[in-house]
Amino acid sequence: MDPISRRLMIGRYIGGILLGLAVLVGTATLRMISDGKAHLDEARRLLESGNRQTAVTYFEDAAKAYVPGSPYPKRALQELRILAKGAEMRGDLLGAVTIWEAMRRAAIATRHLYQPNQTILVDAEREIVRLRGFKQPSETNRPNPIQRPQDPTPLGAIALFIGVVSWIFGAIVLCLIPPSRQLTHSIRRKGAWIACLGGLALWVTMAWIVE
Repeated sequence: MDPISRRLMIGRYIGGILLGLAVLVGTATLRMISDGKAHLDEARRLLESGNRQTAVTYFEDAAKAYVPGSPYPKRALQELRILAKGAEMRGDLLGAVTIWEAMRRAAIATRHLYQPNQTILVDAEREIVRLRGFKQPSETNRPNPIQRPQDPTPLGAIALFIGVVSWIFGAIVLCLIPPSRQLTHSIRRKGAWIACLGGLALWVTMAWIVE
């Protein structure tokens, strides 16, 4: 096998590996959806058995398993909101605060691409402040008693999305281009390499910055 053909074959192998990594990301996404459903089902089972405290933990885990389009995190947050209101109506203010804090943690944990639970986060912080007895912070002379990390910017979310799409698209093109010495195929391979490796680097960089 001549050197050019060897390089072409190695490039296809590497493209296959990168595509395999993209498939792993997709598999992890499906696993996240499955975990969200499992946590939600277990939380409801524990709640029916009277184990409210552990149920809150599982509801929180279900809410953290956020994937766009998955219904389970939203349902878990709805259940937690009902539990928090119920605890307050019974006079269990400490329990209500604990549940709102679980909702707040879940909302912060889902802020990777963007903040999908902004309303929940604002409501949770307002209720925590109220139930703890803090006065509402002034915009001018009083810091917020609840600190949280800065949410990702729209530009960061867009860059992260472009990175993962370029990575997957470049890897697919590398796998589909036949091993050939034609100039057209050579140009396409170079473009695919740039898109794949550049997208992967952008995705990793933005994921690190957002976290």
